[in-house]
Amino acid sequence: TDYEGNAEIYLKARYEGVSSYVIKDLINNHKYNLIDICEKLDGRGSKATPFDPDKVELLPSATERFHHEVWYVEHRSEIEEVLELAADLLEEYERQQRDYDDDNDGDEDFNIPKELIFK
Repeated sequence: TDYEGNAEIYLKARYEGVSSYVIKDLINNHKYNLIDICEKLDGRGSKATPFDPDKVELLPSATERFHHEVWYVEHRSEIEEVLELAADLLEEYERQQRDYDDDNDGDEDFNIPKELIFK
């Protein structure tokens, strides 16, 4: 299919120093999962060249899924940084909420006679 053809074109362009045989073997073993294949090649220390759509001619019917995978592979570190920052911000927000709740049980904020407070 065109997805498979584009996967091979993309991987050959991204990892120019890796033989076609190795790329085809990885494609078959990882069932065309670009993310897994790139992780495997990166783990081997293979030099990755950033994807340049002006220099690499894909088949015209590249699927949206294919483009999403390529975008993820190309921007993985930035995505992970944003997710880590979001997790840190959420953790800080939750900590501040707990601190606020601990400091303010609600009774001191209003001048409510104790006999009117339901507990």
